[in-house]
Amino acid sequence: LPPLALLAIAGLALCAMVAEGAVSDWGALLMKARHASSDALAALAYAAFSATMILGRLFGDRLRAACETVVLVRTMALIANAGMLTAIAAPHAALGIAGFAAAGLGLSVIAPIMFSTAGRHPAVDPGVAIASMTTLGYGGLLLGPAGIGFLADSIGLPAAMLSVAGLCAAIALLAGTVRR
Repeated sequence: LPPLALLAIAGLALCAMVAEGAVSDWGALLMKARHASSDALAALAYAAFSATMILGRLFGDRLRAACETVVLVRTMALIANAGMLTAIAAPHAALGIAGFAAAGLGLSVIAPIMFSTAGRHPAVDPGVAIASMTTLGYGGLLLGPAGIGFLADSIGLPAAMLSVAGLCAAIALLAGTVRR
């Protein structure tokens, strides 16, 4: 478990990585469920998500240098939230794919910011901080999709994916815990 000083930061990383894992594992299936998409079209949802994640991570340091960290995390979490809500509620497959692209862009910088914030925390050794963040974050990446599957079995996949939008909203609400 992360040291108490890192718990809030680790929680935000967990939320971001659960969301990343859920889209990776369930995004294409959501496209098929909502839009009766072909396999190729459904795969575009994940491709769009992945492409914007890459772009965001490539340019994330520049964004962070230009923006205050809390504002950047809050803004990107709101973009991810709007993207997920769009992907879930989109009346057309193309809008669903655009929603996944927005979600990828929004989530792209959140986990890296949490890792770097933890590594610079004055009350915790950087090695312990990064190890704690990695354990919790990647645990979310692995266990989050299973949780979505469990929920989807009970309430349906579109409703279960609303929990991902909820995680993005939680990140936006709690972004103030991250300081430079």
